[in-house]
Amino acid sequence: MWARRACSQSSIGLVLLLPALVAGLALDAPPATGEWERLVAAIAPDAAAPRSLAADGFARSFVAAVTEVPSSPSPAAHDVLGTARMAQILGVLGITMLSYLVVMQSGGRARALLATLWFAVLPPIAVTGHVLRPETASVLFALLSLVLLQCLAANERPSSRTGTATMLALCLTASVATACAVATTPSAGIVLLVPGGAAMAASGQVALRMGRTLRQRSVAVWPARAAAARMWPWVLSSVASIVATILVMEGSVQAPEALLPSASIVRLLPQTPWLSWPMSALAVLGAVRLVLRTGQRLGRRGRLGADMLLLIYVAAMLLQRLLRAPLEDALPATMPLALLLADGAIYAFLLLARRAR
Repeated sequence: MWARRACSQSSIGLVLLLPALVAGLALDAPPATGEWERLVAAIAPDAAAPRSLAADGFARSFVAAVTEVPSSPSPAAHDVLGTARMAQILGVLGITMLSYLVVMQSGGRARALLATLWFAVLPPIAVTGHVLRPETASVLFALLSLVLLQCLAANERPSSRTGTATMLALCLTASVATACAVATTPSAGIVLLVPGGAAMAASGQVALRMGRTLRQRSVAVWPARAAAARMWPWVLSSVASIVATILVMEGSVQAPEALLPSASIVRLLPQTPWLSWPMSALAVLGAVRLVLRTGQRLGRRGRLGADMLLLIYVAAMLLQRLLRAPLEDALPATMPLALLLADGAIYAFLLLARRAR
C-alpha cells in the first residue's frame, strides 16, 4: 500500500513537472520577437518610457546583479538571456501547480492531471514556453486569486468571529492578487470579471431563491440575513479588487495605456488542420460538459462552488482571446483551453464507451 501510494505521488509529480521541462528544452534558443528589448528595458529602464514595476521585477529576477546590458547578439547577451529565462521556466511550473489545484478543487485529480498534459502540448508552452514575457507573472497572480476565491467558496457561512476573519482575509488577499495580475499586464484587466462575475452569479442565485421563498411564504419571514450572508463575500471581493487594482496600478505602472501585450507568431492551437479541427471539436465538447456540470451542481447546492468560479475564469480568458488580435501572446488562454480539451476528451470517451456497450 505504501509503495503504491509513493508511486502514485511520484507519477503526479512527474506530470506536474512536464510543462516546465518542455518549456526548458528551448532555453538556449535565440530571442523571440521583443524578448530582448523587454529584458533590456527591465535591466536599464527609461524614466520616461511606459513600464510596470511588477513586469520588470519578474524579467530581471534572475539577473538582478547585471547592471550593464551587453550588446546583442553576443555570447554575453546569450548568457544573460538564458539566465533570465529561468524565471520563465519557474513561472510555467508555478502556473502548472496552481492550475492543478484549481482544477482538482472543482473536478478531481484525474481531470487535473489530464488538463496538465494538454497544457504541456499546446503551442504556447510546447513552442514558446521558454520565451520570457510578463504574461507569465500575470497568469500566476490571476490563478492565485482564483485559488483563494475557491477557498472562499469552500468555507460555509461562518458561525464565529474567527470564520468571518478568515473569509475577510481571503477576500482581501484575492483582491490584491487580482490587482497584481492587472498591474503586471494592464491588458489583462478582464480578470476583474472573475470576482465581478462571482458576485453577479451569487446575486442571481439569491434572487431566484428569494422569489421562490416569497411565493411560498409571507414577507414577514423573508430571509434577509441568510441572503446577505451568501452575498457579502463575493460583493466585497469584487469591490475590493477594483479598489486594489486602482491603488496598485497608481503606484507601480507608468503609462498603462501604452503597455501592449507581447507579440507572438504562435497561435493557441496548432496551425495544421488535421490537429486544429479535432482539438476544436474536443474543446466544444468540453465547454458543453463544463457548463452542464457546473449548472447541475449550482442547482443542487444553491451556492457558488469552485467549479462555478473556474467556469467564470475560463469564459473570461477565452473571451479575451477571441476579442484580441491573433498575433498577441496566447499564454493566458492556454490553461482554460487545456481544461476544455481534458473535459472534451473525457466526454468523448464516455460517449464512445456507452455506444460500444
